[in-house]
Amino acid sequence: MNIKDELYSWFIRNVAVPNSFDFTKPGYVLSKTISGSDGMMLRDVFIPEDLVCDLEVKTVEKLGTNGNRLLYTIGKNSSYIYAKFCGIETIKTKTKEKDYNKYTKSLLLFLGGIYGAAVDYFFDVKIGIQRASFSQYVVCRKNGIGDLFLAGSAAGICSWLLQDTTTEVVQTECVGRGAAKCRILIASPDKIKQLGYAPIEFPTLLDLEMSKEYTSLNKPRNTINTKTSLRELLKNKTLSYKNGQITFCGGKYFNCDSHYIYFLEWLYNDDVFLFGLAKEYYKKLGEAMGEKLGKQYITDILGAMGWGDIAINDKKEAQINYYPYTDLYAKTKYPIIRGMLSGLMTALYKEDTNLLNAKTSLEKDTFSLILTG
Repeated sequence: MNIKDELYSWFIRNVAVPNSFDFTKPGYVLSKTISGSDGMMLRDVFIPEDLVCDLEVKTVEKLGTNGNRLLYTIGKNSSYIYAKFCGIETIKTKTKEKDYNKYTKSLLLFLGGIYGAAVDYFFDVKIGIQRASFSQYVVCRKNGIGDLFLAGSAAGICSWLLQDTTTEVVQTECVGRGAAKCRILIASPDKIKQLGYAPIEFPTLLDLEMSKEYTSLNKPRNTINTKTSLRELLKNKTLSYKNGQITFCGGKYFNCDSHYIYFLEWLYNDDVFLFGLAKEYYKKLGEAMGEKLGKQYITDILGAMGWGDIAINDKKEAQINYYPYTDLYAKTKYPIIRGMLSGLMTALYKEDTNLLNAKTSLEKDTFSLILTG
């Protein structure tokens, strides 16, 4: 990377990325659309890197190459919707090669800024192959897999950019497998095969429109139970933030569009596994909180990370108002947030707690979850 690119990369990480998110509202993490003109913002949540690492490792151990395909599929479909909702421009508007290259490079630098990775990018338009490399990309830097948040996510965004859902991505090298950088190829399956690689092919993506329900139910509102915003917790050093990632109790957290959670829960189709995975991680997190662990502390930490306005009652039940809404809300039983709260409540009460049921409520422009045993 030359000096000009290094300065631009610094600007992206330290100026553009922080200014693209709103951390000021308790219960919400909001990301701006590209245009920003209509004031619309998307709902994000922060998730633990180690939890996603464990998810990928156990999925591949359990399902083999079918597990790689499942993770890739979830990442590709989620990021395609994110790119569309975010208003990312496409090759239809950036018709000149120079403009497309510049725009795509800026976009990849932005993603690198979120996920803590410096980026190099090259597009050979004559043969239709894009190449990118990342340093220290989240998740795959630790487990060497990267199907969900690197290969899959890049495939979805580039499918939107190119307006071609047959676009696929292969990760040819990985920091987590001992390489100096994570490197990806972006191209049609045939071109990837000509280079000697075997792409996962998933051309049929679910397409969603930004509905009036999405806009209305995700509009920020004043919370009752969640008292502090992410910005406040960063200011008082409960959490720290650098290069798009939060550090809390020794673990790193990164933000993702809430569609990732919905697609993961729906397409994975194993609520017991996802619930148990989230519960185990968050039980350990609760124990690591030590004397600070309490109902209000749980509410404020999860709320600041974008999970809504959370109330835990004396019956060991929970209600979440303003939970991130998507039009996939009826396709999941919410095993991840149930597992998260079950783990934290198990640590809090020192008694095994399981929130096994989730009921949704859509009333008065409020999307709520009622979680019970």
